Amino acid sequence: MVYSFVGNIAHTCNIGLVFMYGKAMFQYGDKDDSPFDERWLREGFCRPEDSDVEEMHLNSGLVMATISFPFIAFLYWKHLQSTSKCIEDVQEEEDHSDQKDDNEADLVKGGEYTQDEAQQYTTNAMIGVIGHAMGHFIILEALKNDVYPEGSMKPIDALRNDSLVMLLKKMTSGYFFFWIPLLKSYMQNTSWAMVFIFAAFVKCGALQIPAKFGFAYAQCCFFLSFSIDQLLSIPKEKKGLAFALYPLVTVVPSLIISWYEATACSTSTIMRLYGHVIYDGFMALSYIFFYVLCSLLENGKREKVKSA
Repeated sequence: MVYSFVGNIAHTCNIGLVFMYGKAMFQYGDKDDSPFDERWLREGFCRPEDSDVEEMHLNSGLVMATISFPFIAFLYWKHLQSTSKCIEDVQEEEDHSDQKDDNEADLVKGGEYTQDEAQQYTTNAMIGVIGHAMGHFIILEALKNDVYPEGSMKPIDALRNDSLVMLLKKMTSGYFFFWIPLLKSYMQNTSWAMVFIFAAFVKCGALQIPAKFGFAYAQCCFFLSFSIDQLLSIPKEKKGLAFALYPLVTVVPSLIISWYEATACSTSTIMRLYGHVIYDGFMALSYIFFYVLCSLLENGKREKVKSA
């Protein structure tokens, strides 16, 4: 199927871009001839020129929360509608089993309904957006309490002199409220047990790198795990339009914007004005755009089948 081919290519490209981004970041990030913007390298985020780092994290968290919570409520309402419609369809089919429309088979040929798949993708993604917002709020709280490591310091070094209570607070908050929900939102077809194990693994890895590269590291983990999960866990016959569109509309553009943020923090007017909020806002809105696009395409397909 063409959708399977396009989606496989998109995910393979995403994996390649992730490795390029990670290699460039960790190999050249601190060198004098680094391609990355000096302002970005100080904190690992592009902070707007007229705000401090705490305000940036607050704004990013609020933007993502403001976008995600209303849309999750909308998705839940759509889920209730879909469930009610399924019950009505089953009852109608039992009453008119001999009059079933053969065109319905054409509509679902090759996999599930595009809109149903899109809703599943988007619901998981929005849970991830909430986890992303929580990550910004966790960093904000750490900055206010003066316990967030400086840019070049490794988090593992910042933990050495902490009390047991502070150590547990730092480790568990990020693990349960950031890594687990975000990893599960990307690894949608992976069991919770494996997500918990992988979250522990990447959390330990995050402790070994300079704090300023934490965002780059997290992004690489999330985007890489997502594409591997999609490529290996979804059967070919279920790789439909939503499978092909999702990485092209959401993940790959987000990675491109992160490259732009890291290299043009000082030279781009929009980055100087809004900084990292551009990345966060686009990421959250890209999932909504994906959902709307899939809905429009399926509605068009339904109309085409009905008129056939």
